[in-house]
Amino acid sequence: LQVFMAPDGSVGPGHNEEGVTHAEAGHWEAEEGDVRHAVEADSRLARAQFNLGLALEKLGKHDEAKAAFERAAEQGAGTSKFTEFPVLKKHTST
Repeated sequence: LQVFMAPDGSVGPGHNEEGVTHAEAGHWEAEEGDVRHAVEADSRLARAQFNLGLALEKLGKHDEAKAAFERAAEQGAGTSKFTEFPVLKKHTST
């Protein structure tokens, strides 16, 4: 399982990192809640958008996952280790 930690100095890293902990345990609903809080705290946090997409994908909320992955791809443009993930490409390719 590949999830991203929040960058230093971000307003929402605590929530994102709590979400990562839940994801590692397979607690997707809890991860969704935490990373939504991270996105609300800092909407520029591409890693939280990506992690939100992962949670939504696991919960079968594919339309919402697509929107989260699209925001993550837009915000993470130029970060190949981030934008090259197959799950992100799956949801952002037309």
